[in-house]
Amino acid sequence: MTRQALFIPRRGEHTSTIVDVTTASAEILAADTSRGYLEIQNIGANNVYIDLNAGTASATNGLTITPGNSYFQNISVHTGAITGIAATATTKVCIITG
Repeated sequence: MTRQALFIPRRGEHTSTIVDVTTASAEILAADTSRGYLEIQNIGANNVYIDLNAGTASATNGLTITPGNSYFQNISVHTGAITGIAATATTKVCIITG
């Protein structure tokens, strides 16, 4: 049996914002109960770690997004605040929400 991923696009407006993620854990995206799509793209040169529970993001507490890669949600989308930290130097991420 072959399993296939289900992608259900959300209609409506999407916005993108470039955020500097520093080497100190900080909020990179505020809570938004109407959020229906979330993508965080690491457009910098260093690993970025994100914490979906708005706690202290670190290399041992959170999701790792390596340079050139993304994390996204389009079905069960997190609506709370998100914190992030860069591994070695300030790194830019592009956050797309809708």
